[in-house]
Amino acid sequence: MFLINIVLMNLLIAIVGDIFDQIQESARAQFLYSEAKLIIDFESLLMPKGKADPRKFPQWLQVLKPAADDAEGNDEGWTGKLRALKKEMVRRGEKTEIT
Repeated sequence: MFLINIVLMNLLIAIVGDIFDQIQESARAQFLYSEAKLIIDFESLLMPKGKADPRKFPQWLQVLKPAADDAEGNDEGWTGKLRALKKEMVRRGEKTEIT
């Protein structure tokens, strides 16, 4: 019984750690999304006359691009930290092979 409790506790720690890593990876994107949404909400409260002043509100465009790894089309969703590490090691190994 004691050994089963230890194994289950280790499993719980691994699952929680994996979920934490998943959240940390998307934290920056979520922050930028929330910031853009806040700006849009703020601008919607202004009068049209106030928005017309180009010194206060210049025309701008904010673009969010995926990271370099996602741009390759390899976005399969969250696969876990170990698989991501293994995938990165394989990718770097392919770049350093001499042919």
